[in-house]
Amino acid sequence: MPSEGAAKFLRMEGQAGLLFACAALAAGEACGLSAGRLSDTWPAVALAAACTALFGHAFALPLWKAAAVFLAGLALSMRVESSRIEAFDAATAGAAPFEAVFDVREPVSIGRPKNGARWVSFSTCFAGGRLRVVASVPAGGRTPAAGERWRCAGWISRKPGEGRRTPEMWARGRGSFARLESEPGPFSPRRLLARARAGLSRRMGIGLDHAPEAADLNRAILLGERWRLPRRLKDMFASAGVMHVFAVSGLHVMVVAQMLLAAMLLCGASLRGAVLPTLAALWAYAALIGMSPSATRAAAMASICHLAHLFWRRPDYLSAWAAAFIVFHVAEPSLLADVGSLLSFTVMLGIVLCGHVAVRARARATGFLLVTFAAWTAGTPIVAHVFGRITPGGLLANIVAIPVATLSVTFGALGAAASFVSQALAEHLNNAAALCTKAMYGMAWAVSRIPFADVAVENWSIADCLAWYAVAGLAAFLAVSIVRRRASRL
Repeated sequence: MPSEGAAKFLRMEGQAGLLFACAALAAGEACGLSAGRLSDTWPAVALAAACTALFGHAFALPLWKAAAVFLAGLALSMRVESSRIEAFDAATAGAAPFEAVFDVREPVSIGRPKNGARWVSFSTCFAGGRLRVVASVPAGGRTPAAGERWRCAGWISRKPGEGRRTPEMWARGRGSFARLESEPGPFSPRRLLARARAGLSRRMGIGLDHAPEAADLNRAILLGERWRLPRRLKDMFASAGVMHVFAVSGLHVMVVAQMLLAAMLLCGASLRGAVLPTLAALWAYAALIGMSPSATRAAAMASICHLAHLFWRRPDYLSAWAAAFIVFHVAEPSLLADVGSLLSFTVMLGIVLCGHVAVRARARATGFLLVTFAAWTAGTPIVAHVFGRITPGGLLANIVAIPVATLSVTFGALGAAASFVSQALAEHLNNAAALCTKAMYGMAWAVSRIPFADVAVENWSIADCLAWYAVAGLAAFLAVSIVRRRASRL
């Protein structure tokens, strides 16, 4: 007979049931995104999902909830894949260049003038996914900026290029062009956000004229402006396994959330009264940095946990993670193919699960080390599958990088806020943030020089990743069992 916990897991009840539902949804969406031309049959799959839910509930069939969720995820992702294939077929049909209007998103790369023209590239959204537009514009002409809309004509490569996971559209050759279609108004949300981001970026450089590289590192950590970092720095931080620190992720959003909540409490607000203003400011920050998948996921989890205070409930991070996962992936199934989003959700799940073990074991001294190890364990298969590399040095580097990055975000945010009151105070805080980033730079340089800190491997298969997670799950299960036995003896 299965245990009570296993029975709840299979019936999708409780926290274990939520994880089972997320796994079934992810499995269905993964199958749907790889369905290819069969994705046109998504209406039949949707009907099968509805019938499974109806008859499964009526006749109490075993695992009917898991089957219904799997088929629902399959239908959702097949619908997205069908639309994507239709859009690419229309864009690549015929000899004439494909013409469309694209919203320019950051980052925008602008090359040096050559032969009277310069190459520009920007990211945009096309057919439910990302697209990189590469175009040639006159050397003295208008170049794309975030928030603008550009009409481009060119050719789209259906398959990603070497070393790239994002399809590209090249606006070059006969009949191709790239010109400004429209720009946001002076009071449009995009223009206001761009101005606010530019103003904060400038304020984060106050007092750092002597160290422009440190200022760029501060901006990359707090505002996500990684395009400011030179290639050598990106390669070094990637080799040390700490490049995630410079992608505005859950770490940064949670630090900002705690700072906003503390500021509200210091101003005299009660815990319940500070929740809504804190969440409004938190989502404003997420919009300011571009609503990346990892930042949006963290803001959603923080919102769910903080809203629990309004109802006198204790925050449940595992339930918040599951709710965010289901809502985001139902709304946009293609997120499952986004490496940043996949890493964000997977690593956060590893941290939450490890946090439960650490709390039950009362391992306050070793809790941070366990969480760091869990984050590395959760992210390693994805990095090995996508990038073909394993970074054992990241275990050592993150022990230093995560707390130092937390201090850097704190000092950087305080410096930007203090600049509205006192420029001298802003200089001191910005230099404190720069000191933290320099410490991370030195740590990354040292770790990247350690033998086997960054190992190139053949890209892992899905079976390899599942085997890794199976072993990690078994180890976690044994650890929880040992913790429970020790707790029962006390």
